[in-house]
Amino acid sequence: MTRLIYAALLVLFLASMTFAETPEAEAPKADAPKAETPKAEAPKAEAPTEETSDCDEILAQLEEAKSKYNTDYRAKGKAFNNWRKYNKELHSMSYEATDEPLADSAEKCEKGDYLGKDFCKGALEEFNKISAKEKPAKEELDAAEAKSKESKISYNILLRQSYEMNCLVKK
Repeated sequence: MTRLIYAALLVLFLASMTFAETPEAEAPKADAPKAETPKAEAPKAEAPTEETSDCDEILAQLEEAKSKYNTDYRAKGKAFNNWRKYNKELHSMSYEATDEPLADSAEKCEKGDYLGKDFCKGALEEFNKISAKEKPAKEELDAAEAKSKESKISYNILLRQSYEMNCLVKK
């Protein structure tokens, strides 16, 4: 029984919110004849107000910020894949059938752990060649991460502003 009452109240509440667009539509005018039924008219276009123009401006900025963030995020992914390729060569693959990654072999050679003259020469050459490519790739990745983080922060600020102004609810 109480569910039925709650459902009826909910329907009445939602019906009044759905059909009443303006305060004039809620209450009939005193001088209007009661026998006439109102004719369905096309909704009138609202004159642009300062609030709607602010919302339009913020929504345009929001779309631009979202596009910029998506672009920066993709660039960060490409930079990560580029860096990972070199990092994997240095730290995951073994050099010359050893069980150690190239970076570890080069480190041992630099410390003086004798692994063989030719082995150390080749390992250090290979390590220097790959690490010369890995360092700029890491710097590029760090810059792309910072740019992506900055664009995400600006997007979130605009998103918060649009929620505070109820711009997303209106559209």
